[in-house]
Amino acid sequence: MHTIDKMSNGNSNTAKRTEYYIIRYGNFATNGNIKLLYGTLSLLLGVSDYLTRGSSDCLVILVGSTTIWSGVEFYLHLSGTRIIKPMKLILRGYTYTTPLWVSLVVQGLQEGGLITTLGLYFGDRIWDPPSIFMFHVFLLFSIINVCSQTNLPKSSKRLVNTNASMGFIGFVTTYDIYVLATADRYIYNRQLSMLLVMIYFSAWWTCATWWVGSRGVEVIDPNVNLIEYRSSMTTFMVLTYDVVFEIGFAYLFFYNMFIS
Repeated sequence: MHTIDKMSNGNSNTAKRTEYYIIRYGNFATNGNIKLLYGTLSLLLGVSDYLTRGSSDCLVILVGSTTIWSGVEFYLHLSGTRIIKPMKLILRGYTYTTPLWVSLVVQGLQEGGLITTLGLYFGDRIWDPPSIFMFHVFLLFSIINVCSQTNLPKSSKRLVNTNASMGFIGFVTTYDIYVLATADRYIYNRQLSMLLVMIYFSAWWTCATWWVGSRGVEVIDPNVNLIEYRSSMTTFMVLTYDVVFEIGFAYLFFYNMFIS
């Protein structure tokens, strides 16, 4: 355990729950250009799926998950769960600070729309070598973009274990597992492939962000004089929870909302 900062010397007779925060560093959380680029790529995947297979599923889940996740971001903003700096757009050499609603939609597009569309599109093509090659090219591009960041100031801080968040994740995970357990073979294979692609992509992404120092975990234990600390095992467990449950199962729920 590494002590970072003593927050208070006060004592409390009531035990309080340890708080786990995911911290982002660098400009990714505030870089509107990158988020719009990823959103455009998601749209292109949806159009490609429609033109090649006649399926609108990727477009439906892109729009649906972006809409829902924009609402989630708005709730996080209002509740103070995610503390994020204003998003910036650079156009023709000029830097613009986006209005709140634009930041929320762009954030929802990247946080929800991108991952669900990637998962469904490449999950449907998981046994197609050219598609999987293209997927890894995009993954490599994303990792290189993350690793190219320098000057990494803190850009956002999110409390992971709020009552609302833990309750929601527990509900959607239980529901997803129920659907997988009772679905026919086609739906089972499709959802499982989507889940694995989302977890695989997010795991590499998270490892890269942790490696370059653009993502980390901070823990505040109110029962130890509010001393803030972090450890390698805590970081691993919290980020694994984020990848598997807050991304994998939470985003699989969008399939059940909009496709099933």
